[in-house]
Amino acid sequence: MTMTNLAVLHQRLGADERALDLYAQLEANEAMQPGEEGQLLINQGALLRRLGDPIKAMDRYRQAQALFAITFECGAEHLRCDDVLHVDADQPVKSLQ
Repeated sequence: MTMTNLAVLHQRLGADERALDLYAQLEANEAMQPGEEGQLLINQGALLRRLGDPIKAMDRYRQAQALFAITFECGAEHLRCDDVLHVDADQPVKSLQ
């Protein structure tokens, strides 16, 4: 949990590369519940999006969406990947799918 807090802190302070490194360490070294892993993937996606890589960001969002759909009976309607692509890409969403 401490490493998660550090990663979030770095993310909020704008140290995006360092935050991504910490998230990658978490992903590799820590056993997580599906909801926790989904949140980690969303955070990674947000960082990747901010760093200008909407394709990798979309991959993380879709992974998180799948985890949430399995974990929660309600599905993952709150995580709309199309909205993310529309905001981040210079071109319409359809061009990236």
